[in-house]
Formats: sequence, structure tokens, C-alpha cells
Amino acid sequence: MTQKDADQIRRWKRIMKASEVMRIPKTSIATFGPTNFSYYCLSALDEASTRIRNGTVFAQKPQIILPQQLKEMFDGFFPGAREFVDEFFHQMGEKLRALGYHFRHELKHQETTRQSFAESLQAVETRVGQDARSTIIRGPDAHWQVSLLKFTMEMIAKSAQMNVTELQERGFFDPEQKLRHQIEKMFFDAPKSKEALVKLGEFLRENSVFEEYEDRFFELVQKDQPK
Repeated sequence: MTQKDADQIRRWKRIMKASEVMRIPKTSIATFGPTNFSYYCLSALDEASTRIRNGTVFAQKPQIILPQQLKEMFDGFFPGAREFVDEFFHQMGEKLRALGYHFRHELKHQETTRQSFAESLQAVETRVGQDARSTIIRGPDAHWQVSLLKFTMEMIAKSAQMNVTELQERGFFDPEQKLRHQIEKMFFDAPKSKEALVKLGEFLRENSVFEEYEDRFFELVQKDQPK
């Protein structure tokens, strides 16, 4: 690691220390579908004014990935975010490397209030209410996206074990079990449309298991025939 890299990491650490996820969503990152979180990032400008930024963090369903794919996890964040993510995973160890999370964020609105940080925080808390997918973050004004990145890291830490467990239960870490699960899902969907039935047949042939399932498949074909 160069001196420049070391200085950059120390800088990120100082910013992260000044950042705080004051309210973490009650929900976790969904294992089998996308999850959206509404964020409010508050930055104290001085004793009597606060900047409030509001937007959405979009989290795609976690994927089983290789370690070298970790740098592709974030879109639309600040330059240098990927290097910071590398350092985060280095500190967290290998336990989070089984899954890859993909995030992007969209800033919708920002305003400067003539209120103290405490007053602005109270107003935002009232606005958020009981919304299970909202987060409130405190961070330096110039580096608010680093604070937002800290939120995504905390959501990964909160969600990873549940996501891994659910994927293991479905056999996604075992290629054979994953294939069988996918086939069963396609058999479930096949009676719904002729197109789904055709896709099932093609999938069975592509994976060289058609003979194993041909009795079940042709039974569905017979049921699909017009009376």
C-alpha cells in the first residue's frame, strides 16, 4: 500500500467516525427480490442551520459472487467508493464475501433549514414516523455520500446472515440443489401457460435431465391438450 493510499484510508476512517446511522430500517435486504430504503441524511452547517438530503437507496437481491467482483457493488456513489469498500471488507473478514450486494442511490431533494441539528432531527423523525424502510443518517456536509455508504455497509452486516441462510435452505450454494430447485419452480409454473411449458422442456434438455423428468413433463403436455 502506498503512502497516498494509506492517507486516503485514514481520511475515510475519520469521515466514517463522524458519520452515524441514527435510525436503521426495521426491514433487512430481501434475499429474493429488490429492496428500497428511503434515506434522510442530516448535516449540521453551524449551530443554527442544517442541511437535509432525502433520497432512495436501491438494493438489488444479493448474488453469490467471486471476491474479485466486489468492486462492482455500488453505482452513483462518490469517486473512491470502491477502494473504501475494499478496505471495509478487509476489516470485516471473509464472512461477507460469499454474497455480493449491488446498490445505487438517487437524491430526490435537499434543503437547508434555519434550525439546529437537534430541531431538524426531531422534525425528520416525525416525518418518518413508523416507516420500516426509512433511515436517518448524520454526516459531514462535504462527505455526506460517505455517510450514506456507511449505511449500506451496516445494512449488509445486518442482512447477510439471514440472506446466506435463506439461500442455503434453497440450495443456492450447491449447483445440483440449485438446479433441482429451479426445475421444481418451473414445473409449478408450467401449467399456467404454454410458453412456460415450452421453456421447461427446453431447460430440461439444456441441462441433460430431460429423461429423468420426461414422465412428469409429458403428463403436463397431455393435460395441456385441448379436450
